[in-house]
Amino acid sequence: MRNRLGFIVPFVIAICAGASALSGCDNASRQAEQALPPVQFAAPLLAPVGAGAFGIGAADLNGDGLLDLVVSNALEDSVSVLLNDREQALGFREARFSVGEGPRPVQVVDWDADGRLDVVVGNFFGNSFSVLKGQADGRFELMGEYPISGGPFGLSVGDFNGDARIDVAATGVHDFTVSVVWGSADSGASNPQSWTIGDNPRPLVSGDFDGDGAIDFAVANYFNNEVALMHHVTAAGTPSIQRVSLSQEGPWAMIASDVNADGRLELITANIRSNSVSVLQRDENGAFQEVLTLGADQEPSALAMADVNGDSHLDLVVVHHAGQSLWVYWGRGEAQFADPSKLALPDAGDGVTLGDFNQDGLIDIAATQWETGRVAVLYQLVENKAN
Repeated sequence: MRNRLGFIVPFVIAICAGASALSGCDNASRQAEQALPPVQFAAPLLAPVGAGAFGIGAADLNGDGLLDLVVSNALEDSVSVLLNDREQALGFREARFSVGEGPRPVQVVDWDADGRLDVVVGNFFGNSFSVLKGQADGRFELMGEYPISGGPFGLSVGDFNGDARIDVAATGVHDFTVSVVWGSADSGASNPQSWTIGDNPRPLVSGDFDGDGAIDFAVANYFNNEVALMHHVTAAGTPSIQRVSLSQEGPWAMIASDVNADGRLELITANIRSNSVSVLQRDENGAFQEVLTLGADQEPSALAMADVNGDSHLDLVVVHHAGQSLWVYWGRGEAQFADPSKLALPDAGDGVTLGDFNQDGLIDIAATQWETGRVAVLYQLVENKAN
């Protein structure tokens, strides 16, 4: 039975640096000179948002120097903007904005190049994406809703073709595609351009995955148990595709990060049917291979990376839906991780983001809570600075 008292008192977490990702700490790794400093989190503060809280992102939306949160509310067709307000009991002040049907993925970007951040959200049942235009005071107005793939689940925004305009890419769960809407001169959107990619494509991330200086896409196909890398994606041609089979089943979430600081991006997938996490690394020939598998709780559904404990290694945060938990795998360099610290959440988790939300110099965690429509914010305790 899950211990629900885990979020009433602070968690005190001690980690053994010598442990492998899947094994316990041996005697040598328990020694003080090898142990990572203890990391402590306060009990989660639960900030109300909308029904079916799903995607989440963090950015300074109103220019006050504080990180704010944006959350997609999938069951009420809205987006919650939580402006960071240290005078509020929960630390954030919420405003809610209507978007398309069934919003899931959410991104923050300066869509119209006016110097203010805007919000882009994929509408899963609307087969569209909505753009909320940011105002100077942190308010937002619906700028437009634009057609894209059938059932957008994964979403990436950026200047993919180097024309200084924001483009949008999304996976289509219903039509098995990746679609790109190329930015237009009037900050509007073109008709989507689509390519068939695989069976039930879910997450999509963008980055230079082959080192040629151009933006590529990586897409995880849920029923194919694979990651498809799309190279040379342009409006004028057909992208080349590299497919990487996974030993695990049901890739549901994915992030890209330079885990081992070698200047190359790794890919990390959360595999919801295998209750596992996979790390994919690019070899000297440019091919990606699955090099590490980590055990996880029930239904890992979201991933994020940052140097949480300040040891100069990236740590991996995994949120679990059915497990109602949050695990932190502590990075040891070279794409290796120590045993995870395990924190209980009050509800099913579906999204996670990291940042210093209270400006104390420490990385905090914010996770969406699907069933209760809340965001659980876990602040790292200031005592950690002493370590």
